[in-house]
Amino acid sequence: MRFLSRIAAFVAIGFAAVMLSACEPEAASSQAARQAEAANRSAQNDVMARATAQIPVPKINNFLARKALAEYMKRMDDPAKTWYVYILSDTGAKLGYYVAANYPQSSCSFMTPPEQVREYSGSNGSAAVAVTSTPSLMGVYYKGGGCDNTFFFDASSGALIILTGVKTWASDVPLDVDAPLIKVVKTQ
Repeated sequence: MRFLSRIAAFVAIGFAAVMLSACEPEAASSQAARQAEAANRSAQNDVMARATAQIPVPKINNFLARKALAEYMKRMDDPAKTWYVYILSDTGAKLGYYVAANYPQSSCSFMTPPEQVREYSGSNGSAAVAVTSTPSLMGVYYKGGGCDNTFFFDASSGALIILTGVKTWASDVPLDVDAPLIKVVKTQ
């Protein structure tokens, strides 16, 4: 019995030595990777410090980008604004234009999120998440992708205009281009 105990002890010591020696290179490689990452961060910080010292960030006084974004938002929020939507062919020729009551919108713009994240317990008891489609407010599900439809409402008739796969320009003033007005026929 004593003999078997000694063999078991030698086997256990050998197994432990193998396991420990297997961990050492991984720990060394992890340490080397952390050191390399720290050296890279240090180099990046050094370059940025020298660049900023040589060419400092200018003090901005006019905030023109912010001013332009604010003006854009004001114009997009004006319910009385009309839009001129120019339709282009695949070759870039101007086919005509509509006068729209709203800026052209993607048909893939939704008023509620099209997906939701659900948490559940995984097979091994761990927490997991899944992204699932949600029904639209029209009571149907939409498949992702393929959003090449644009829609707007004609300013004079209120007609819904949907353009599929068409290149357009939109402006809040008429452009001086050779393109005929596309008229919507009013029906009862």
